[in-house]
Amino acid sequence: MHWLITEAKPKAILEEMMKSDNLLSISHVKSHLQKCRTTINMHKTMQEKSEEGHITDGVTELQVKIHMQIEESRKLQLEVRRSIHKQLEMQRNLQVLIQQQGKQLKTMLDNQKERTKLEKILGTELNVNDSE
Repeated sequence: MHWLITEAKPKAILEEMMKSDNLLSISHVKSHLQKCRTTINMHKTMQEKSEEGHITDGVTELQVKIHMQIEESRKLQLEVRRSIHKQLEMQRNLQVLIQQQGKQLKTMLDNQKERTKLEKILGTELNVNDSE
């Protein structure tokens, strides 16, 4: 699988994701690929240094833990971003519905005003005709 990540192209991944109606943009894909490639390179570098004896196991473990925490925070940020995107979409939809209902109410009020005017005119004409 690692060879797929190192050779993957953002546009190809984005096209595949579009087929499944995913909400990610090309910048999200590029960022994720970069993160994966960085993780792979970091692990390779740490393994090489560990094999050469330049660093101790404790330092390697600490670096891995720190890296895992950073990755977890990135995942949480992505979840928050998706949640905010969904909320914004819902707000837009609600705003459109409110505007449509406002137009309907205005039309109804305009129609009622016209009816009231017609009733007054017709009522006045009827009263005039009755008095004659």
